[in-house]
Amino acid sequence: MNRKLSLIRYYYSEMSHVQRYGGAFFKPLFFDYPNDGPEAYSHQVRNVMLGNHLKLGLMSDFGASGISGYPIYFPKGMWCEVFNRQGTKGCTYQSIGGNRLAEAQYPWDFYLHLKQGSIIPFQRQVNGEIKAMNTADLQLVPVTFHILPDCWETNTGGRCVAQGLYFNDDGETVNATNFNRYQFSYDQREIDLSNKTDAPETLTFRLVNKQIGDINNRSGGTINANDWLGGLEIYNAAEWRMTTKYRVTATTDDGETIKLSTATYD
Repeated sequence: MNRKLSLIRYYYSEMSHVQRYGGAFFKPLFFDYPNDGPEAYSHQVRNVMLGNHLKLGLMSDFGASGISGYPIYFPKGMWCEVFNRQGTKGCTYQSIGGNRLAEAQYPWDFYLHLKQGSIIPFQRQVNGEIKAMNTADLQLVPVTFHILPDCWETNTGGRCVAQGLYFNDDGETVNATNFNRYQFSYDQREIDLSNKTDAPETLTFRLVNKQIGDINNRSGGTINANDWLGGLEIYNAAEWRMTTKYRVTATTDDGETIKLSTATYD
C-alpha cells in the first residue's frame, strides 16, 4: 500500500492522459514494443507496462507446476529499479532485448523499473517518510520527480535527455477545467567517457509547457501542495559522474534567474 501511495501521482497523471487522449495504462509489453521479437509476446502474465514509463515484472504464476524459474523480459535500453533493493546494481542495460531470471522467493515479489528517457512524479511514502494515511494527506506534500536520462542511444544527439507529463487536480471536484497539466524535459551535455574526471557542466530541468485550468480565487494557479517541486532524483548518476556540487538556480517565465539558496545537489 505504501508503494502504491508513492506512485499515486504517476498513476493519476498517466490515467488522466489516457482518459483524454486514448491508449491504455495497464498493458502487455508488445503494446509498446510490437517489433521486439517473440519474448515481448511471451510470459504476458509477468511483463507489463504501467503507462509509458514504468515496467512491472510480477510473479503471477509463482509456484505453478513445472516452473523452475521466472524470466523477466527487458526490451533494449537502460532500466532502473524504482524501489531499489540492489544499490549500485539497481540498473540494468540491455544492448538487445533479453530475459533476466527473477530472484523470486514469494508470490508477491515484483520488479518495477523506470524506462530510460523518462521523468515521473513520485512521493516517497515508503519507509514512512511522508506518513500519509490517504491520498488527501499526499496533497499536502510537494512532489519529487524521478529522472532516468537517455544517454545511451544515438537518437539523443550526443546529450542525455528525458521527458514526462504531470497532471494535478484536487482529486475531488468533478470539473474537467480545474486542473494543472505540466510537460517537463531534462537535458544535460553528455560527458566524454575517455576523460575519467569529466562531469556534465549543466543539468537542466525545464517546464516545456503548462496548461493551467480554472484558477479563479487561486493564487498563481496552485491547487494544492502537489503543484510544488520538492526535489529531483537522477537515476544512475554515478555512472555519468554527476559528482560536482552544482549551483542550483531557477529561471522564471520572464527570464529572471534566481539562486535557490536552500536547494542543494547531493
